[in-house]
Amino acid sequence: MPKDLISLGEAASLRGYADSSAIHKLIARGRINRYEVYGKPLVSRAEVLKYDPESNKGGRGRKAQA
Repeated sequence: MPKDLISLGEAASLRGYADSSAIHKLIARGRINRYEVYGKPLVSRAEVLKYDPESNKGGRGRKAQA
């Protein structure tokens, strides 16, 4: 278990998100691991900082703007 565990709210503010729902989505999609300590959900600070949304541009992509 990583030593640098932080709460979901702290992870959201670290990434600049308004709330922790975006962190929940990353956990659900398997992008960030979730750890539970004494019943409290936590994530690794290093994983949150390492995650790059631009590297996950799989699929169809967006249409080019004219």
